[in-house]
Amino acid sequence: MDKKISYLPTKIASYAGFFVQAIVNNFLPILFIAIQDVYGIGYEKLGRLIMFNFLTQLVTDMLTPKIVGLIGYRKAAVMCQGVAAVGLSMLSFMPHIMPDAYTGIVISVMVYAFASGLMEVILSPMVEMLPTSNKSSNMSILHSFYCWGQAVTALVTTLLINRLGFINWTYIPLIWAVIPLINMFSFLKVPIIEP
Repeated sequence: MDKKISYLPTKIASYAGFFVQAIVNNFLPILFIAIQDVYGIGYEKLGRLIMFNFLTQLVTDMLTPKIVGLIGYRKAAVMCQGVAAVGLSMLSFMPHIMPDAYTGIVISVMVYAFASGLMEVILSPMVEMLPTSNKSSNMSILHSFYCWGQAVTALVTTLLINRLGFINWTYIPLIWAVIPLINMFSFLKVPIIEP
């Protein structure tokens, strides 16, 4: 007797992936005042962090079809969550170990922006390929998780800054890194349709 496959865990992991994408795209600008206060980094350099994030995601968007063609959707999904966790974690220590704190921040941003760009391109097709009858509903929920992630990221990051203070801002990326780390293990197990 064939056991029916449940794709609910796949959808949940993908929803969490969009939540992670919202974290990596939105939490750092909330910390700009803390970074400016702690390291004396000016507005122009802070603005460039957004540019580095965007350009890295743009390049990743162009490379993603090749990446998925080489390793498949499952490995790409696991990789993007793992790389997001690594990039967020790097942000907590790279400014302290690099000769220039700004360079450490830029490198960290580019690492997690790569993950975000990969998520942006692979998660929608992964959910779209699932053999479910309510595809439009699944896609609407998937994309709403970016909005939920953005709102939760702004609220929680603001509360953490208030609680920890500017000087301890580097703990915040470590806290956020837990979500993609857990989700990485989810993508190892959930059923995924590979074209």
